[in-house]
Amino acid sequence: MAGTEEEARVLEEAWQQLGRRQENNNLRMMLEASDQVQAHIDETLGDRVDALYGLAGMIPNATARLINEIPPPPTARDECALFHASRICGHVVSAFTLLRKSLIVDATAAVRNTTETVAQAVLLLRRPDLAEAWMQGRQFKPAEVRNKLGAEGEKFRRVYSELSAIAHANPDARWSHSVAASGGGYAISLGSQYQPKSAARLLALLGDLLIYYLTAFYDSYKGTLSVQYWPVVIKVWSTANDEAVRAWAGTLPDDRVFLSEYVADKIPAAWEDPVPEEWRARVITVAESLRQKLAPDLTSK
Repeated sequence: MAGTEEEARVLEEAWQQLGRRQENNNLRMMLEASDQVQAHIDETLGDRVDALYGLAGMIPNATARLINEIPPPPTARDECALFHASRICGHVVSAFTLLRKSLIVDATAAVRNTTETVAQAVLLLRRPDLAEAWMQGRQFKPAEVRNKLGAEGEKFRRVYSELSAIAHANPDARWSHSVAASGGGYAISLGSQYQPKSAARLLALLGDLLIYYLTAFYDSYKGTLSVQYWPVVIKVWSTANDEAVRAWAGTLPDDRVFLSEYVADKIPAAWEDPVPEEWRARVITVAESLRQKLAPDLTSK
C-alpha cells in the first residue's frame, strides 16, 4: 500500500508502540486466564472424566478392527464408518478441550457437531444403501437424518435444538458468557469463566453420544469383528457416566449464582487508555487517510 512519508513515519512509530505493549497484550492475558480456569475445572472434575476417556478410547479400537479384521476390499459401509469415526474423534477432542477451559458457548457448538455426526454415523451403519450413496457424494441434511432415525431422531432433534439455542448468538444464551452483577447491570466474560455445572453437563452429554454410537457400531459389526465383549465395557462406562458425571452435575450449584457472588466483591479498575492522548491527537489525520485506503481491501475480501 503506497503512502506518504508522514504515513510511513506514523506506522513505524505505531509499530514501536505496539511492540512495547506485547507483554501486556489482552489476548495473552485471556489465554493465561483460560489456563487458570482449566486448572480449576480439571480439579473439580477429577476422575469423573474417566468415563469419557474410556468411551472415546474405544473408537480407535473400532477403527483398528475395521482395518485389520475385514478382508479387502472394504464395503462402502466399512469406509463410511472409518470416515465418521475420524470426524467423531475430532469433535470429541475439540469439545472436551473447550469444556475443560469452560468456554461453554464454543464447547456447546462442538458438542452439537458431535450430535450431528453421531446421528449420521449411526444411520449409515444401519443403512448400507445410504452409506453407499454417501460414499458416492450424496449429502444428508441433519433434519433428513433425524427423520430417517424415527423415534431416536426425535431425541436428537430435541438435544440439537437445546444446543443450538446456546451455540447461536441468541439473546437467551447471554447467561453462558455474562453474569448479573449486584446493584444492577452485568459482567461480561472475555474468554473463559468458571462454570463447572455447565461443563459437567456437557461432559455427560458427550458420554451419552458416544454410548449411542458405540452401541450402534457393536450391533452392526458383532458378527464380523471381535467386539463381543463390548457390551460389558459400554455398560461399565455408561454407569460411570450416569452416576459419576450426570448425577453429580445435578448436585452442583447454579453457575450463575456462584459467578454473581464472585463478581459482587470485585471492583473494576479505573479505565486507563493504553494509547497516549498526545500520540492519538497527532496522528488522527493520517489515521483517517489510512482508513480510506483500507476500505476497498476490506470490502473485497
